[in-house]
Amino acid sequence: MKRRNFLVLGTVALGSFAASCGHHASAAASDWRPIASGRRATLVVRTEGSAGIHTAESTNAAKEGETIHRLLRGGDGKALFGYDVVMRSTDDKREFIVELLPRPFGVPTLKTKREVTARIDEDLVRVELMEHPETHEKIVDVYRFTGHTVEQKLSLMELHNRLFRWVHSL
Repeated sequence: MKRRNFLVLGTVALGSFAASCGHHASAAASDWRPIASGRRATLVVRTEGSAGIHTAESTNAAKEGETIHRLLRGGDGKALFGYDVVMRSTDDKREFIVELLPRPFGVPTLKTKREVTARIDEDLVRVELMEHPETHEKIVDVYRFTGHTVEQKLSLMELHNRLFRWVHSL
């Protein structure tokens, strides 16, 4: 009986976690969010120094080569900084390129185009964006490429079905 109670609590906690993972959420330093994926890797990002700042992307299902519009907003909803991101693989398919482009959002943006090459599960790409208007702390987007794993491809419904089968097999 204790085992079933634990499972129910775990399922409720998992459901709460899934419901709280919105596309437009405050990005704490530990939050890695996927923003684009290719055949071999997923591009994930986190924002550091962003207390009270929310980030959003134009899409949460971008594919390799597609442009992602990234926007940072203050707690009052005012746009603070914006730029575009494109993920591409190199010609030899061993590494990926993060292309950062200025974007005329009507808010501050990057001064010039930047391209950085990174390896899957090895390199971090740090992009200094701005200084927090209230705390004067630097706000930095950190990108990395993660290799595809079974856990990343497992949908919430598949997880539910596996848990259901496991509970009912007890």
